[in-house]
Amino acid sequence: MAWVEAVAERRERNIGFYDDANPSQRRLVCGLSKLHYGQNLDRIDMTPQRVNNAQLDGWTVTVNDWHYALGQPAGESDGWVGFGGKAGQHWFRFRLRHVGYLHKPTGTPILADNFTHINDAQPQPNYNRANLAREARARQIETVTINSKSVATWANLWTTPGGGELSVDWALDGYRLKENIRINQAAREWIATNEPPTTPANETYFGFVFELDWSDVPRVIVDGLLQDTSGDFDDSAGVIELQNAAAEALAFMPIDYVWSEADLKTRVRLKKRFWQDNDGRHYLLVGTLVSEINELAAGGLVFDPTITENIAASGDDGYWDSNPSFDDSSVEVYVGYQSWVFHTFLLLPVSIWKVLILLRGLI
Repeated sequence: MAWVEAVAERRERNIGFYDDANPSQRRLVCGLSKLHYGQNLDRIDMTPQRVNNAQLDGWTVTVNDWHYALGQPAGESDGWVGFGGKAGQHWFRFRLRHVGYLHKPTGTPILADNFTHINDAQPQPNYNRANLAREARARQIETVTINSKSVATWANLWTTPGGGELSVDWALDGYRLKENIRINQAAREWIATNEPPTTPANETYFGFVFELDWSDVPRVIVDGLLQDTSGDFDDSAGVIELQNAAAEALAFMPIDYVWSEADLKTRVRLKKRFWQDNDGRHYLLVGTLVSEINELAAGGLVFDPTITENIAASGDDGYWDSNPSFDDSSVEVYVGYQSWVFHTFLLLPVSIWKVLILLRGLI
């Protein structure tokens, strides 16, 4: 016998098989992550494709409903990330520019007057492509291989004495761009000792400044209200929604958090603040109060600003909780009863715990 895909039974999030020796025997695999896309339900392939043309020197992912890009657009610096919405119809671009302290909650210019870099010797990230790694992550489902995820990691964007490092990784799948900024324990200790804030910790934000290009996004909504992207606003009222001219959702920027790798359950909410500075460019600060970060357990820090097309919260983040009745720290755990099997796995290694439940069984 051999399992053969029943192509006519494809759906966005499932794949079906039949036994070639006994076609009445069927198997269905379902998941939360997309496996197929478009009207024809073509197979998703999140493998980054190398491009070097007049628009971009970098990589794109387009065999999917949602298009992505990473690299150096024409006339710009390296390190830009693009989220292209449905079939690349509207692009939202951003690039991590600064890390440090914001001393005042309002007022511009922000960067010149109110923002302090943690290391004046390196105010800009080092986008050295020798430190960029990319991989597609394949899932083998019976006889079918699906590159349903992709991860790019840019290491050593900032470094500190004693082995401190700030790095960024981007995880792509069929419905989301997940960005994780990581500050390892050595860097966290060095910053606290050598570059503490000069203003009270409970009045000072620590975070990251991104340069934005959302000129191709017609509408930005916060809590149902249209925003002036040339103004100054934040996400205190709720998630950020990017819309097209017909008020149809292109993407969400949900509520995000920071946590210590030593304590995955305790999280502090990150605040997003958007503004146009006096240089004419648009910026986003993602951060939280220094006093709240100081309350997190010792260990590397993970910040998780995220863009999704249909998930308006981080409710799909999962945590491992060992207990006497169920205790396993492996990345793949099977819990079965008769022919039904629940399969859980971690989307990202070690510090980012993403749970996807697949239902597999004989029908």
